[in-house]
Amino acid sequence: MSDALPVGAGWLPPEWYGEDTILDAVRQAMRIPANRLRGYGHPLGFPTLRQHMAATLSDELYAVEPEQILLTHGATHAFDLILRSLTKPGDTVLVEDPGYSNLLSLIRHHGCVPVGIPRGPQGLDMAALAAQAALTQPKLMFVNTVLQNPLGTSLSAAQAHRLLGLAEQFDFWLVEDDIYRELAPRGEASLAAMDGLRRVIRVGSFSKTLSPVLRVGSISASAQLLPELLRVKMLAGLTTSEINERAVYHAVTARPYKRMLEKLINQLDAGRERTIDSLRAAGMAPLARPRGGMFVSAGWDVAPTAEWNGKLIADQALKSGILLSPNEFFMLRQADTVWFRFNVAYSDRLQLLTFLQSIRPS
Repeated sequence: MSDALPVGAGWLPPEWYGEDTILDAVRQAMRIPANRLRGYGHPLGFPTLRQHMAATLSDELYAVEPEQILLTHGATHAFDLILRSLTKPGDTVLVEDPGYSNLLSLIRHHGCVPVGIPRGPQGLDMAALAAQAALTQPKLMFVNTVLQNPLGTSLSAAQAHRLLGLAEQFDFWLVEDDIYRELAPRGEASLAAMDGLRRVIRVGSFSKTLSPVLRVGSISASAQLLPELLRVKMLAGLTTSEINERAVYHAVTARPYKRMLEKLINQLDAGRERTIDSLRAAGMAPLARPRGGMFVSAGWDVAPTAEWNGKLIADQALKSGILLSPNEFFMLRQADTVWFRFNVAYSDRLQLLTFLQSIRPS
């Protein structure tokens, strides 16, 4: 249902991005020199963008060379390359529970076994993580340090240090899904910065600050690991789109970019407050207080049943022209309550409030 109100979606309205800046960047990218149209582009990705990223990351988070950055077709492509490179069927992969829904499917597609580590308002359950690591000998763990999807929370520095210690103790890789950092307050914990890319692989993306259409993501990794990731990238699909990467470079280096980002953050902050107020009017409470970003996860303090659960409510909502993302999308364990992830750009609409009030449990 393409015209459904995308309350559960992972993208923002086009007008929330700097449309003029992005369109101008695309036009500049299309002026690519004719000789660049004859080849596949650099295997690692557009060198000028990688140089810019390396300089920015080195200034703000951790020291990294352009040769340690591999550009990808977005973050999901990055996750796929990491799984292809570092796991084999039967390996255990730790994930946050709740966590990113597409990642669970991708892990299973590679024949690996996802094991959930509970994450709540206070962060990861470190006791559960230590127990599962000792029991299952995981190959790697995916974690949203900042503005976790779907909760919108960030790990404290103390939890990040503890996580790095457990990864060292039980010898597994940490894949830091860092795609929301530019939307977060400065100074939040960074596993890559604390670790120096020894045991941490950092995944980035421009989809949340520019546009999902551009499909440019990145992997930052150690100089020892990156050649294998590059080999798998070339085997699986050759090079990435230099035109897209040029467009991203022109956008993020344009003078209006910082102002555009500030405006986007302000819009998200305002949208989040309106969303929380609207959900409270429907009797719903946030699972956690988000520290920024696109999402609020909220629900009713009522246990799901066979007749009343998130999936059934989402099916009912779709018939009313509303796209919801229920807790079943994000969890490996059984949820104690019925809840949904709400995109703050779309969740203050009367259409949604009316529907939620109509199915609100008594």
